[in-house]
Amino acid sequence: MFEGWREPMMPPVSNSHGASARADARLSDTPYADFAAIAAAVAGSNGAAVYLIDGFGLRCAGSHGLPGADVAGGLDYAERLVKQRDTFAFDSQHPFSAGIHLTNANGEVVGELCVIDSTPFTISDHQRIALETLARRIVGQIESANLASDLAETKNRAESAERAKSSFLGNMSHEIRTPLNGVLGMANLLEGTRLTDRQRFYAETLRRSGEGLMRVLSDVIELSQHSSGRTRLVPVETSISALVNDVVNAMLPAASVKHLDIVTHVEPKVDDHFHVDPLRLRQILTNLVGNAVKFTEHGRIDVFARRISERNCKVRMRFEVCDTGIGIAKERFSEVFEEFVQIDGSASRSYAGSGLGLSLCVQLLSLMGSEIELTSEVGIGSTFSFELDLEPGQQSTGQRSSGARYGNVLVVEDNEVNSIVIASILEDNGCTVRCAAGGQEALELLRDHRFDVVFMDIHMPGLDGIDTARELRALESRDDSRTPIVAVTASVLPGDESRCREAGMDGFIRKPINDRVIAEALARFAN
Repeated sequence: MFEGWREPMMPPVSNSHGASARADARLSDTPYADFAAIAAAVAGSNGAAVYLIDGFGLRCAGSHGLPGADVAGGLDYAERLVKQRDTFAFDSQHPFSAGIHLTNANGEVVGELCVIDSTPFTISDHQRIALETLARRIVGQIESANLASDLAETKNRAESAERAKSSFLGNMSHEIRTPLNGVLGMANLLEGTRLTDRQRFYAETLRRSGEGLMRVLSDVIELSQHSSGRTRLVPVETSISALVNDVVNAMLPAASVKHLDIVTHVEPKVDDHFHVDPLRLRQILTNLVGNAVKFTEHGRIDVFARRISERNCKVRMRFEVCDTGIGIAKERFSEVFEEFVQIDGSASRSYAGSGLGLSLCVQLLSLMGSEIELTSEVGIGSTFSFELDLEPGQQSTGQRSSGARYGNVLVVEDNEVNSIVIASILEDNGCTVRCAAGGQEALELLRDHRFDVVFMDIHMPGLDGIDTARELRALESRDDSRTPIVAVTASVLPGDESRCREAGMDGFIRKPINDRVIAEALARFAN
């Protein structure tokens, strides 16, 4: 009789009762089949099986030493055991069986462990204790499997939610940015016409309001992307002085309303090109200079960009934005970098804003291997600064071509307002412009006419921008020609740019479109 038990590496199976060595292949290759083998060894029976309760009832999860008929007979026996209160039951009739409940921590029966033989046998107290111990081990295995399943399901749900969120952000960005691009573009064009002072005030107010809305939208989407780990840096050769001046020039109208001076201090040596993500650097400086204008009522704002050291073929640049605004108490420094937080509730009412700008700056600088510094004194002003290690580029601003002349340009855009905006900006840059409302019309024009560059919207009904670019590249492969294509989109999905590149597009710009963006694209692709 069994006097003690320990888990064997290969559990022996008693052959004293003519046990069959054959087991169902589907049930012998599971962890529960191993438990069944141990149970058979403990009881000295032909075989054993583990039966579990799932959404479809009781099923065999693993067996050892039993032909299919005995597995099925054991299932009938297990179904009777589940309904009994006793945790252990023994049936001395043929087939001779013993079973023990598999009970979880909540006292719920989740299955049965059954040992089965073709001839009479008995179970000693020691064997029963060993089987009960084994049953607890099986329950532990069940709970581990359930936990793994729950974790996998939770992971799948999280990934599904993230995909839905990404799709929603992309769609909403497109739906909002596309008409907003039309509003801003038309406002810019309107300001370039002859207007009365009152009309110019209306146009400028319209443009500034639209730009404010666009900044809030961009910050919310950018912050969401970064928190999801989808933000990617795209370093390109960039003129630091030109970028700083662009940021300051964009803020001059808002500063002039408050009679503030914005002064740039860019060292002559900085007038070189460096490899940096211009979009991210522009976002950071725009937020910092924008906050300086917002929270300064009197005085001036200074924007610095200077070299501080060179090491390992990289230049450390320091950027500073100083203002004479309301200042921040030292004990509140950490709060201003939190999402949706301004200095206090009254500040939120006095100085409109979402409270996302500085939080976004912190996260973007972290991605760029830097951090933001703050020095401030209440009533005196604040200085926000950060440093970046940048790789020098090859081109200086003095080497840029000037007076460039551009030729024929095709604009492919299904939104009529945006088409007019882009075409007008291109014409102001000396281009001859043709417009197509969709991909098929664009291909027909490209077959019959030669264009120096194509500005192609991605999201269009029918043949979209991606498929149009693929078809154009296929047509060009026959005569070894290539027309530069610049993708134009309101989407913010991180995979859009790579999809455009794979389709054969050369450039990628996001709405809203303005003079600077178009001019940069022409300078890069139309010559």
